[in-house]
Amino acid sequence: MRKSLLLLLFGTGIFCTAPVRNYLEPQNKPAPDTLSQPIDTPSVNLQPLPESSQTIPVQNWPGHRFVLLEKQKMFAQYGYELYPCRELDSCKSAADTSLTGTNHRLRYDKFKGGVLRAKEVENAANEWLVTFVDEKTDLVVYGRTHKGSIKDLALESDLEAAKNRWLGKYVFSRKGVISTVLENQKGFGSIKIRVQDSLKVTDVHWGTTPLPVNPIWLLVETKDGKKGFIPVRYSWTNTLSEQIRGIASWGDDILEKDPSTEYAWPPETWEVINNHRIVIEMTREQVFLSWGEPLARLQKEIQGIQRECWVYGSQELYFDEKGLVTIEEKK
Repeated sequence: MRKSLLLLLFGTGIFCTAPVRNYLEPQNKPAPDTLSQPIDTPSVNLQPLPESSQTIPVQNWPGHRFVLLEKQKMFAQYGYELYPCRELDSCKSAADTSLTGTNHRLRYDKFKGGVLRAKEVENAANEWLVTFVDEKTDLVVYGRTHKGSIKDLALESDLEAAKNRWLGKYVFSRKGVISTVLENQKGFGSIKIRVQDSLKVTDVHWGTTPLPVNPIWLLVETKDGKKGFIPVRYSWTNTLSEQIRGIASWGDDILEKDPSTEYAWPPETWEVINNHRIVIEMTREQVFLSWGEPLARLQKEIQGIQRECWVYGSQELYFDEKGLVTIEEKK
């Protein structure tokens, strides 16, 4: 394995870099192939799916409290997609501009950081109409889900649970970066680190929307004093239905165990992983650490042999019992 990595990385230069993952696409959509069969049991021992990471379906929201997240400055003018009448943006009554904009949406400056308690849920053309009560003003407001989610809301209890799980502890960046806020709040930057670099969580708080989609920010510090944050989800509650996956909701963003103690791999292997590349003969664990959870895991025929196939966008990775044997680019 080590000789193969050295040859491929430093000799021939034949390697494959991580694909750009489009998280607006369905995450478990299998490749359209009549010979493909989904794999029920993952072949990599991923971190177990905690109970807290399960979604609370919208029909079970009544009684739960949601926080109205802060928005990036350029989006604040549009307010929240929540309305004081059941007709939503088709409301016929005159807008109360002390609380809403002329489009009847809740004003950002009046409601940011506020808490809404879900009161009722009803079907609405294959989606859900949710009735909330603002706990500060007692105003009744309504929101309609899109793919089971309402923008700019986060389950209030997730933040306290995240603090209990991670504050003061060490995590590891699955993507090999930590994010930073640029000077004068003018956008975001990033700091490249190694996947096996330990990061101390110094604070946990709500982030801003609309991007990134992960509402909780883990403020972290490296051993050499670099500071930044990693956006995560604590649960799948209020997530677009097509993005909910069978792994921990933070599984694509952080690791909770030191991978360098889990795996005694040589430096050359870690260099490939930290550059998010893959090479032939990598094990499933190495591919997972380098590229993350695939969009789909299948049994698929290639060159007359049924093999395990991991799908990453247009790229298909084929494994035998030892590791990666073939990389195919879908046309």
